[in-house]
Amino acid sequence: MYEERSGMSTPFSPTTLRSQQLTPIQALTAAMAAMKMMKLFALMLVMMTMAISAVSAANAPAPAPGPASDATTVFVPTAIASLSALAIAFLF
Repeated sequence: MYEERSGMSTPFSPTTLRSQQLTPIQALTAAMAAMKMMKLFALMLVMMTMAISAVSAANAPAPAPGPASDATTVFVPTAIASLSALAIAFLF
């Protein structure tokens, strides 16, 4: 479709894929990698479902912390640590 309109081939066009001619080992390796990704995706879905159900199960309102508690001072270092971990994970 894209190839017919513009005259250029994309990396995933049928002509490009046919010209690569994977060996059986390469095709098996690619299929195994795809299966690993599908397993990881399914595992993440299960974990997200469990987390959501745990949050909805703990729906009882908790008492507010007292004014003398240090609950608010812990938030800033925790937020910085979480954001730095996310940044490092995103970069590497």
